[in-house]
Amino acid sequence: MKYYEKLISNRKKLGISQEKLAENLGVSRQTIYKWESGKSIPTFMNITNICKYLNLSLNDLQKDKIIEKEELTIGMTKNIHDYKLPQYLQKFCLLYPNIKINIITDNIENLDMDFKERKIDILINYIGKTTSKMNDEIQTRIIGSFKTCFACSKRFYLEEGYKIKKLDDLSKYSLIISGKSRRRLELEKDLKKYKVSLNPQIQMHDSIGMIDFVSKTNYIGYFIEEQLENTNLIKLDLEEKLSENTIVILYTKQATKIEKDFIDIVLNNNY
Repeated sequence: MKYYEKLISNRKKLGISQEKLAENLGVSRQTIYKWESGKSIPTFMNITNICKYLNLSLNDLQKDKIIEKEELTIGMTKNIHDYKLPQYLQKFCLLYPNIKINIITDNIENLDMDFKERKIDILINYIGKTTSKMNDEIQTRIIGSFKTCFACSKRFYLEEGYKIKKLDDLSKYSLIISGKSRRRLELEKDLKKYKVSLNPQIQMHDSIGMIDFVSKTNYIGYFIEEQLENTNLIKLDLEEKLSENTIVILYTKQATKIEKDFIDIVLNNNY
C-alpha cells in the first residue's frame, strides 16, 4: 500500500473527512486531495501532524518510499555544530534515514563564500556584515540568539573570580578567548564600546576544549552562556552588558522539499 493510500485508509477508518483533517492541519481541502491522490507530498511538519491525527508512524511512511534518496549539505560554525546540530539531525534523520548528509564547519567568511557558490545547500550562521549582503534569491530567517559571558572554574572563582566586577578587571588575569569568529568580532565591538583592551594569552576555536581547559586552570574564558550548563564553570557578574549574538538560517528560494523540511525542523525547534 502506497503512503497516500494509507492516508486515505486511516482517515476513513477513523471517520475523519478531508475537510476536518484539513482544518486540524491548517491547510486547504484541496491540499489534502493532492496528498491523497499522490500529486504532492506533505512537508515534514505536516507529515508529523498527519501521523498524530491518523495514528500512523514515520516508519510507515518511510517504508512506502514517500522519501527518495538525496543528498543535503549543511554549513555552520563550530559552536553551532557542537551545541545545535544534534537536536536538528535527530528529528531530520527520523524522517530521512536514507539521505546522505554532509556537514561543513568553517569560519564565517569561508562559509559565506561556499554558500554563494552553492557548495552548501543550507547555511546556519551568526548574522553579520557578510550574510546581510546576499542577493534577492536568498531567504534569511532568524532562528535564535544567545548571550555571551566570561567564566572561570568554581575553585578559581572562590579565590579570585568574585573580585572581578568590570571588563577592565579581566586584563589582570590570564584569558582564553575564541579566535577569528563572529562571536569574537562581537566581543571586539563591546570592548571598543566600553574602551577596554584585552590581550588573551590563548586563542582557541574549540569551545568544548576551552571549557575543559578553564575548568582545570586559573584561566578565564569567553563563552556562550548556554555552554556553561552541566559544567563546573561560574559566570562572572560584570557591570557591562555584552551584546547578544543572533543566529540565522539561509537558503535559496529554489530550495528542494528535503531542504525545506530541514528548515522547518530548525525553525520549529527554536520557536
